[in-house]
Amino acid sequence: MNRVRAGLVALAGVAMVGTGVLLPAGPASAKTVTVTGDLLDTCPDSGVTVPYKADRCKFVPESQESFQSDFHVPQNDEYAWNCTTAAQDHQYQITDVVDESNTFGISGGPKFKLGDAIEIGVEASYGHVWNKGNWTWNGDTHHVQPGNVGWLELSTEMLKVNGHWQINYGDRVKTSDDGDAHYEWYVGGSVTDDKDAGTHNVTFKERPMTDEEKNRVCGDNGQGPGEGSPGLRREVVNMVITQDAAGNVRK
Repeated sequence: MNRVRAGLVALAGVAMVGTGVLLPAGPASAKTVTVTGDLLDTCPDSGVTVPYKADRCKFVPESQESFQSDFHVPQNDEYAWNCTTAAQDHQYQITDVVDESNTFGISGGPKFKLGDAIEIGVEASYGHVWNKGNWTWNGDTHHVQPGNVGWLELSTEMLKVNGHWQINYGDRVKTSDDGDAHYEWYVGGSVTDDKDAGTHNVTFKERPMTDEEKNRVCGDNGQGPGEGSPGLRREVVNMVITQDAAGNVRK
C-alpha cells in the first residue's frame, strides 16, 4: 500500500466514569514513561523495535464519505500516436490501480499490520471491504486523427474514513518531559481508498502532436517507437498506431 505520511494529531486519553465526570485511567501508583517518537510505533503489531510497547492499539472509525476522484491517466494506459496521414483505430483495454493513502503515517514498511487493523475496523463498522485498487475495463475503439495523440482519463469513486487509534498503556505515558501523562492516547486521522463496487467515469482525449513529439515519436519514416508525452504524471508504455480504419495492419 502506498501511504501518504502526514502529521499526527495526538490527544490525551481519559476514562469516562458515570455521567459528566472525567477521571485518569489506571492506578496513580504506576510509573511514568516518556515516549518521544511516533505513538503508533509502540503498537504491538507495528513491527517497529522501540524500548516501550503499548498493551493494545485499536482503530475506531468515526465517519465515512464518498467522493469522485480527479480524472487521471490509468496506470497501464497506452498513448495512441498517429504518425500516419489517415485516421487510425485504437482499442483500449485498461486495468486501473488506485493506491490507498492515510494520514496516520503508516507506510508499506514494518507498520503494514496496522493497515490491516484499519481495514478490519472499517469493515466491522460499515461493511466496507477495500477494493485493493484493481479494476479492468475493456474499452471502446477510438479514431485518432492524423498527426494527433489520444489517451484515456479515468475518475474513480473513492471512500474516505475518518477515525482514531485508541492506544492503551500499562503505565502513564507522556510525549515530552514536561507534558501530561495518560494511560490512553488517541491518534486521529483518515484513510482513503477506491470504493468497492464504486463508479468509474472514462473519457477519451486527443490533441495534435507538437513538432518536437512528431520528430521524437514518429521519426523520419513516419513510424516511431512511441514515448510518453511531456508533462504527464507518470511513465507509461506507449505504442504507435499501426492499424488503419479498415483493419489493415501497417508494417
